[in-house]
Amino acid sequence: GTSVDPDDAICLTELEITILVNQAPDPAFDCPSEIPQCEGLFDLNPVTTIGGVWSGTAAQYISNNQLDPTLMPVGATYTLTYTVTDAVNCQESMTCSFQIINDCGADGGRF
Repeated sequence: GTSVDPDDAICLTELEITILVNQAPDPAFDCPSEIPQCEGLFDLNPVTTIGGVWSGTAAQYISNNQLDPTLMPVGATYTLTYTVTDAVNCQESMTCSFQIINDCGADGGRF
């Protein structure tokens, strides 16, 4: 049989584990529901500008994070998705829809 001596030294072992939780990248950007065609370049202001990729029906009208509505037909509705992937391959995206309108003030832009 097996016997246990209650006076034997007890060996206590500690193990410390560090867990790193990376914050996901923020894909948010400015996206009103309507954009006047005569707006000129519209800055989308993405929160995370590094590692982002534009996709959707409006992606072809974007350069340097700016949308050019002057090239887009009035009345058309577009979708736009911004997907951000960080250095450790965490990925987030934001999608919005907007319409190009012919609502230009006397100055040719926003009111």
